[in-house]
Amino acid sequence: MKKHVLTAVVAVGCIVLIGACIWYSRIRHDPSYGNGALVAELRGSIRARGASEAARIFSEGLQGLSYAELHNKLHALGQALYIEDGFAGLVECGRFESSGCMHGAMIEARLDQEIPDTQIAALCESGDSNFSRRDCAHGWGHALAYDAYGSITDLNAALKTCGIFGEHKMTQACEYGANMEWFMEMHDSDAPDLNTIGNIHDPLWPCTSIETSYRSACYFALSADGWNVIGLRGHPFSDVAERLRADCDRIVDEKEKESCFNGIGHWLSLRPSFGIRGLHETCVLMTKEPAPQRACIESGIVWKYIHYGTETGDEFCSDAATTEAALCTDVTKLRERPYF
Repeated sequence: MKKHVLTAVVAVGCIVLIGACIWYSRIRHDPSYGNGALVAELRGSIRARGASEAARIFSEGLQGLSYAELHNKLHALGQALYIEDGFAGLVECGRFESSGCMHGAMIEARLDQEIPDTQIAALCESGDSNFSRRDCAHGWGHALAYDAYGSITDLNAALKTCGIFGEHKMTQACEYGANMEWFMEMHDSDAPDLNTIGNIHDPLWPCTSIETSYRSACYFALSADGWNVIGLRGHPFSDVAERLRADCDRIVDEKEKESCFNGIGHWLSLRPSFGIRGLHETCVLMTKEPAPQRACIESGIVWKYIHYGTETGDEFCSDAATTEAALCTDVTKLRERPYF
């Protein structure tokens, strides 16, 4: 009798454990990032109206949203388009200037694993879309590292796949997307202690451990996204800025250090109260080296003004230091500058 009871208890325990694992997997590995209901609604609209019409109606209701909100909503649209239309959904996403739609579709494509990497690379390299070729490659990098969750082995596999692109700028953009996704998933706690971020023995980990010819893309992601995700959660700005500066200063290679300060500029651009003057003054305080300093300033301008579109050019540049005024208004030059 006792044996039967024990067997039953063990069986129930196993069922509960399996159920918990399935539940956790669905929550932790949710490709909709909490937008499951919206994805389902959009799938219904696509079936009822067709992909182009459903996408048009949905996008018309997105006017006035911030960059982050727009990206998030179009991310859900991209997922729905791919689920319903496959590769044609990816192509449909190319009509949008925001990369969110393509990023969402690419994650679904990666999970589906029916579209060869070479076909994705060809789509990005064709430039047949309203957003940049590099942004397309960046989105594929995100998809490649999706579900890596702190695994260096999985991150290295994603970086290796990024090598399918024919030119180094595309490969770098793809690797930045993979590194960014890895940091976003790795640092998923509420408010980690500043001293436990990364590897206690190596503050520049994982960038010093990855297998790549473009380590600079990782250093950009380390300062721009690793700290972007975790650094503003409950810690004073001055403490985070000092830790970030110290980490970048550890880098010996000049180009890689410059990439790290590029990332600092991105991090600073997210401070709502910062205009060009604030960016300029903070970057100058962070480093006296000319190249990293300018990288920090230019990157802050690019991300706050061009990519996030928080202000018009005239408003944004009105408080620029005299030496930066021409640089600030030279939108074309800044838009095409390398990030890493």
